[in-house]
Amino acid sequence: PSGFDAWNVNGPSNFGNSSAWSTPVPNAPGASVLFGNGAGNWVHADSVPITVDNAYTLGSLSFDTTAGTSYSLVSDGQPGHGITLDSGSGSGALIGVYSGNHSIGANLSIADAGGLTFDVVAGSTLTVNGSISESGGPRSITLADNGTLVLGNTNSYSGGTTVRFGSLITTGN
Repeated sequence: PSGFDAWNVNGPSNFGNSSAWSTPVPNAPGASVLFGNGAGNWVHADSVPITVDNAYTLGSLSFDTTAGTSYSLVSDGQPGHGITLDSGSGSGALIGVYSGNHSIGANLSIADAGGLTFDVVAGSTLTVNGSISESGGPRSITLADNGTLVLGNTNSYSGGTTVRFGSLITTGN
C-alpha cells in the first residue's frame, strides 16, 4: 500500500535501524508502517523479531504478509521505550492485522483522542503482551473484524473496551 513505511529486513533487527525501512525511521503522529513482504517482496523468514529500541510515535501499524512471516515487536526492557499511537488528527489510531499471526511485546500508549482500533481479520491473531496505557485523558480500544486479539498484560487505559466483531482473550488484568 502507498503511504506506508515498509519494513525491509528478513531477520532480527532494531526498529530504529534506518536501513530497515523504505524511508527514514517512522516516528511522528500519523506515521504509518507496514510489516509485510518488504518493498522488494523479499521478506520471507518464518519469524522476524524487531526490537523496539526507543520511544516511537505512529498513527497506524499494519501487518500484511503473503509469505507466512510472523512479526514480533519486542521490548528492549528500557523504561520509557515503546510505541505511542497517535493519528495526529484525533480520528483514532489503528493496528491492523490483515494476514497471519503476530505479536507485540513492547508497551503501547494511546495518545489519540479517538482511541485505538485493532482491526484483526478472520483467521488471524494479534497477541499484545506489552502493557497498554493512555496519555492525555481516557482512551479506549475497539476490536473491529472477525479475528482474535489476545491481551496478555495488565493494562491501564481507562476509556473502555468495545468488541464489535471477533474474539478478545485476556490473560492479564
